Amino acid sequence: MNDAYSQFLAWERTSSDNLLVKKTYVKIAGDLVAGVLLSQLVYWNMPDKYGNTKLRVTKDGELWLAKKREDWWDECCITPTQFDRASKQLEELGLIEKKIFKFDGVPTVHIRVNFDKLLEEVTRLQEEAEKEIQERKAELTKHTPILRKDENGFSGPILRKDENGFSGNMKMDFKEMGKSITDTTTEITTEITKENICASDLAELFKPKAKKQEKKKEVIPLSVVEKDRFEEFWRLYPKKKAKLDCMRAWKSLNPDEQLFEEIMAGLKRAISSKEWKEQDGKFIPYPATWLRKGRWLDEYEEAEEEVDRWKVWEERSKRELQNMLKGAEK
Repeated sequence: MNDAYSQFLAWERTSSDNLLVKKTYVKIAGDLVAGVLLSQLVYWNMPDKYGNTKLRVTKDGELWLAKKREDWWDECCITPTQFDRASKQLEELGLIEKKIFKFDGVPTVHIRVNFDKLLEEVTRLQEEAEKEIQERKAELTKHTPILRKDENGFSGPILRKDENGFSGNMKMDFKEMGKSITDTTTEITTEITKENICASDLAELFKPKAKKQEKKKEVIPLSVVEKDRFEEFWRLYPKKKAKLDCMRAWKSLNPDEQLFEEIMAGLKRAISSKEWKEQDGKFIPYPATWLRKGRWLDEYEEAEEEVDRWKVWEERSKRELQNMLKGAEK
């Protein structure tokens, strides 16, 4: 072992220059950079040791984080370009909302985490992890020896069950077998859950304070005309996610007949666009985000239509035949 390596090990063991990111955030965000950004946004929304919020900006009745795109490098090594891409990705997933407000007199991007959506995704991953635990337990149980019970408890020969029924005898100490099963199950559970946030813990952290009454199920009041127009929009929009949030955005716009026609025309252009058709619609934003950002005004690149090669070949053959006949007549 040379001196350079020894010095490096000494630095590595004593350095606290760490960037801790839960793998759950990376899985939810879809890639590492977006996961790191999401993790830092959650950090800023976590209360300090006294239970107070770290956020200082309140707009529209919500707490926002104000930070310039250039400042993320010092905090978590994300470049301005990476921030632009990652924040757009999180916004389109419905995990954050971005708005520009003045901060110290300068227009600055403000970010709010959508904890309803984040908790929904955390819960989904938690349920998937639990399902995997149960499947692996079932697989383990399928290959576990079956004890024969007598009047004194479990003892005696143990039969192993195969696809043809019970066959074969073997001896095993019951306590040892029970310990083996418990240890294996614990190992499986720990392996799967150690990288995931407990959904109940996250819900506990962000639930309303005890003195406040629990929110009733929200109902968005829409007139008959508004509801009919919204339902027509909703039926056409490909990504049917967060309908209640979409209704809020629709109510806020309150489109008249002219604006409604413009929105629907823009939606039809978007649906036939190259961007929305790529990777099975992966880049289609949530409908509420699309409405709030006025995306029906965007210019979309139309997807290339599939060419019927047989028709092209047939037309070309006809032209070549006609040219040959004309040449023969001459």
